[in-house]
Amino acid sequence: MNPLVDYTTKTTEELLELNKKYTQRLYSLNGDNPLYTYILNLRDQVQAEYHERMQLQIHKEKLKKDKEQIIEIGEIQSETIFLDNATEEEKLLKAVANLYTDKKDDQNS
Repeated sequence: MNPLVDYTTKTTEELLELNKKYTQRLYSLNGDNPLYTYILNLRDQVQAEYHERMQLQIHKEKLKKDKEQIIEIGEIQSETIFLDNATEEEKLLKAVANLYTDKKDDQNS
Protein backbone atom coordinates (compact mmCIF):
# COMPACT_ATOMS: atom_id res chain seq x y z
CA MET A 1 0.00 0.00 0.00
CA ASN A 2 1.20 3.47 -0.81
CA PRO A 3 1.57 5.48 2.43
CA LEU A 4 1.57 8.77 0.54
CA VAL A 5 -1.86 8.36 -1.01
CA ASP A 6 -5.00 7.89 1.11
CA TYR A 7 -7.63 6.49 -1.23
CA THR A 8 -10.31 6.50 1.47
CA THR A 9 -10.56 10.30 1.19
CA LYS A 10 -11.19 10.19 -2.56
CA THR A 11 -14.66 10.23 -4.07
CA THR A 12 -15.79 7.38 -6.28
CA GLU A 13 -15.43 9.60 -9.34
CA GLU A 14 -11.84 10.39 -8.38
CA LEU A 15 -11.14 6.70 -7.88
CA LEU A 16 -12.47 5.94 -11.36
CA GLU A 17 -10.30 8.70 -12.84
CA LEU A 18 -7.22 7.39 -11.04
CA ASN A 19 -7.96 3.88 -12.27
CA LYS A 20 -8.21 5.18 -15.81
CA LYS A 21 -4.99 7.19 -15.46
CA TYR A 22 -3.03 4.25 -14.02
CA THR A 23 -4.36 1.90 -16.70
CA GLN A 24 -3.25 4.30 -19.46
CA ARG A 25 0.20 4.56 -17.91
CA LEU A 26 0.46 0.77 -17.75
CA TYR A 27 -0.24 0.57 -21.48
CA SER A 28 2.59 2.99 -22.20
CA LEU A 29 5.18 1.15 -20.03
CA ASN A 30 7.13 -1.98 -20.75
CA GLY A 31 6.37 -4.90 -18.42
CA ASP A 32 10.06 -5.15 -17.45
CA ASN A 33 10.15 -1.57 -16.22
CA PRO A 34 10.19 -1.30 -12.38
CA LEU A 35 7.63 1.51 -12.59
CA TYR A 36 5.23 -0.91 -14.22
CA THR A 37 4.94 -2.97 -11.01
CA TYR A 38 4.61 0.17 -8.89
CA ILE A 39 1.82 1.62 -11.03
CA LEU A 40 0.14 -1.78 -11.21
CA ASN A 41 0.09 -1.87 -7.40
CA LEU A 42 -1.34 1.65 -7.28
CA ARG A 43 -4.09 0.66 -9.68
CA ASP A 44 -4.83 -2.48 -7.64
CA GLN A 45 -5.20 -0.35 -4.50
CA VAL A 46 -7.55 2.04 -6.28
CA GLN A 47 -9.64 -0.86 -7.57
CA ALA A 48 -9.74 -2.50 -4.13
CA GLU A 49 -11.00 0.73 -2.53
CA TYR A 50 -13.60 1.18 -5.27
CA HIS A 51 -14.85 -2.42 -5.00
CA GLU A 52 -15.05 -2.15 -1.21
CA ARG A 53 -17.23 0.94 -1.50
CA MET A 54 -19.47 -0.75 -4.05
CA GLN A 55 -19.89 -3.78 -1.76
CA LEU A 56 -20.81 -1.51 1.15
CA GLN A 57 -23.34 0.32 -1.00
CA ILE A 58 -24.90 -2.96 -2.17
CA HIS A 59 -25.07 -4.18 1.43
CA LYS A 60 -26.73 -0.95 2.62
CA GLU A 61 -29.28 -1.10 -0.21
CA LYS A 62 -30.04 -4.73 0.60
CA LEU A 63 -30.59 -3.90 4.28
CA LYS A 64 -32.86 -1.01 3.34
CA LYS A 65 -34.82 -3.25 0.97
CA ASP A 66 -35.18 -5.94 3.67
CA LYS A 67 -36.51 -3.38 6.15
CA GLU A 68 -39.10 -2.21 3.64
CA GLN A 69 -40.39 -5.75 3.08
CA ILE A 70 -41.58 -6.30 6.63
CA ILE A 71 -45.18 -7.49 6.51
CA GLU A 72 -47.34 -7.28 9.59
CA ILE A 73 -49.50 -10.40 9.74
CA GLY A 74 -51.51 -9.70 12.88
CA GLU A 75 -51.43 -9.95 16.63
CA ILE A 76 -51.23 -12.87 18.99
CA GLN A 77 -52.37 -13.33 22.54
CA SER A 78 -50.16 -14.99 25.07
CA GLU A 79 -50.46 -16.08 28.66
CA THR A 80 -47.49 -16.56 30.94
CA ILE A 81 -47.74 -19.38 33.42
CA PHE A 82 -45.26 -19.59 36.28
CA LEU A 83 -44.77 -23.05 37.65
CA ASP A 84 -44.38 -23.47 41.39
CA ASN A 85 -41.71 -26.13 41.82
CA ALA A 86 -41.58 -25.79 45.59
CA THR A 87 -42.03 -28.89 47.74
CA GLU A 88 -44.78 -29.16 50.34
CA GLU A 89 -42.27 -28.35 53.12
CA GLU A 90 -41.13 -25.18 51.37
CA LYS A 91 -44.74 -24.08 50.79
CA LEU A 92 -45.58 -24.65 54.47
CA LEU A 93 -42.45 -22.78 55.58
CA LYS A 94 -43.33 -19.81 53.32
CA ALA A 95 -46.91 -19.74 54.61
CA VAL A 96 -45.76 -19.69 58.24
CA ALA A 97 -43.14 -17.01 57.52
CA ASN A 98 -45.73 -14.88 55.72
CA LEU A 99 -48.14 -15.32 58.63
CA TYR A 100 -45.59 -13.94 61.10
CA THR A 101 -44.47 -11.07 58.84
CA ASP A 102 -48.09 -10.11 58.19
CA LYS A 103 -48.75 -10.00 61.98
CA LYS A 104 -45.75 -7.69 62.54
CA ASP A 105 -47.03 -5.33 59.80
CA ASP A 106 -50.52 -5.31 61.34
CA GLN A 107 -49.16 -4.51 64.84
CA ASN A 108 -46.98 -1.62 63.61
CA SER A 109 -49.89 0.02 61.83
